[in-house]
Formats: sequence, C-alpha cells, structure tokens
Amino acid sequence: MIDFKDGVFRLATENTCYWFRVTAFGHLEHIYYGPRLKEQPPEALALKRTAAVGSSVYYDPSDRLYCLDNLCLEWSGIGKGDYRHSPAEIKMPDGSFNCDFKYISHRIVNGFVPMETLPSAYGTESECTSLEITLKDESNDVTLLMYYAVYEKTDVITRRTVLKNNNDKPLVIRRLMSLMLDMPDRNFRLVTFDGGWIKEANRHDIPLGYGIFVNSSTTGASSNRHNPGFLLAERDAAEQHGYVYGFNLVYSGNHYGAVELSNHGIVRVNIGINPHCFEWTLNKDEYFETPEAIMTFSAGGFNGVSRNFHDFINNNIVRGDWKGKERPIVINTWESFFLNLTSENS
Repeated sequence: MIDFKDGVFRLATENTCYWFRVTAFGHLEHIYYGPRLKEQPPEALALKRTAAVGSSVYYDPSDRLYCLDNLCLEWSGIGKGDYRHSPAEIKMPDGSFNCDFKYISHRIVNGFVPMETLPSAYGTESECTSLEITLKDESNDVTLLMYYAVYEKTDVITRRTVLKNNNDKPLVIRRLMSLMLDMPDRNFRLVTFDGGWIKEANRHDIPLGYGIFVNSSTTGASSNRHNPGFLLAERDAAEQHGYVYGFNLVYSGNHYGAVELSNHGIVRVNIGINPHCFEWTLNKDEYFETPEAIMTFSAGGFNGVSRNFHDFINNNIVRGDWKGKERPIVINTWESFFLNLTSENS
C-alpha cells in the first residue's frame, strides 16, 4: 500500500511501514522504517531539529535550523551542506559537480513499473504497488526519477533511480546509486558475507563506528569475494528476535554497498553499481537507469529477514517453468577431472 497525504508518503507492507515527507524546501526527508504503525502525525517520529549545529551550513537564510547534513534524507546532492557520502557524483552540464534534486511531482501505479534496460522483480496489481517520484535540479535542467515498489506479503520494498538529461549540453555520471537511506543509529552492527574460492559466503559481523564501511566487488561480477547483500542488525539481535534490516541488489556486475555513521549519529546506506572506473555520458534527452535494489525489515531477527528475502525471490524474481517447483540437483563433475571432462570419462 502507498498513500500520500499532507506531503507525507506512507508505504506499508503487512508488517512494516516506510514513511518520508517533502520538506518546505523540496527535499525528501526520511521519517521512519520499522514495524507497522497506525496513521499518526509524522512530527513524533521525525528527527528533531531544535538548535543550530556548529561547523555546518544552513540551506537557506530563512531557516537556520534546516541543515542537510543533519537531516535523514531519501536522496542527497553535492554542494549544499551535506558532507556525508553522496549517492550521486555527476559532472553537470555547467561543468560543476553541484546538484540539488528537489521534489516536482509523483504518481502511484498498481503493479510494478518495468525497467527498459535491466532485469527486475515483477508483481501483479494485487501483489505490489509502485511509486514514481520526479526530482529536478533546476540549475542544470536534469531530472531524477525515484522508483519504489511495495510488495506487501513479503515485507519487501524495491528501489531504483533513473537520471535524465534535459540540457543541451552533456553530463557525465561517475556515481549513481540505486538506493540511499538515512536513519538514526540503533547501535547497529554490519553483517556481510565474504570469502573466495571454496570458502564462499562466510559471515562477518562488524560493530558500526564513525566513518564509512564499503562492501564491494570490482571483479566484473558480483563475485565470491563479497556478496552484494548485507544486513544492519541491532547489537543484541539474534535469529528469532531483534531489529534487522536487509539490503541486496538485482545485478550481477560490479556492486557497491556503503554504510556510513555520521558525527550526528545518522546511518546512511548506499547501494548500486560500483563507481570504480565508471563513467557514463548522457547527452540531451538521454537517460540512465540503475539496477533495482531490495530492502526488507524484520523485528523477528535474522530469520525474519531471511524468510522475507526467500519468499520474495521465489514469488517475484524466479520466472519460467521452475517457478514454485523443487528444482533438480546439479552434480559437480568438472572439478574431479580438472576440466578434462569427456564422454569417455564421464
């Protein structure tokens, strides 16, 4: 379910809520992601701003408490006072890297909005609802479309972005994430799954501290070194209890996940294509779409997040004849013959 009322977007699954709102200056402020709530005024949930913050830049002289560096945001730019890791690094048509994407409009669609250049999840009108938000950098006439798809039964929300250049001059993308999310720290630990050949997917738990932790691959594939999926869990979360947030990417190339804890105690999550050696030129009227990112939440610990991901992949990723069926086992024979496998020795 997706609802928009009095400037507040309310996304809800069977057991979770995800809320954000349009601020007076047109930015998207994240309010809440967690167990499902009844409708209520967002002020009680939003991060409080009651005093000016030193060593910061206020966005507009009319409001000295409005500082982008101390807001929970759905998307951030460069050059307007937010010093955290930006989801976008774009050499704009005017030659600068300054960008300030602000809300223009939105539409709510039953079902999912298909991607044009990349694979994605899918769902019927009864399974999911989609939200398309249009943001714009007015100074360069560049548009950013943000897509959210809510899959109610599996407690999953997917996100992706599309950048469009309306300017006569080209722009150059150096980094463009699929998802950015800010939320207050809950004494999180970061859980990644890392390894290598014959030692894949070893779990590593790292207490989240100030600074940025990057989970990425530059091998040309998602790789056995670092799985693109990772978790943020409360310090005392276990298999059956505790808050756990899960993130993943529907993409098999170089991936990039960054988790930052700011000096204001705000956690920022970015996930998308790896910006390492990445550069993409957009000419007038061209667009670039990012891979789809998946996020889920469970108050029932790691097992709850695992169940959400498994159900979502089985219901909304798997296609074809084997959907909903037990799949056959593939017996590995190549390794015993060191690739010298023929019909005679098989």
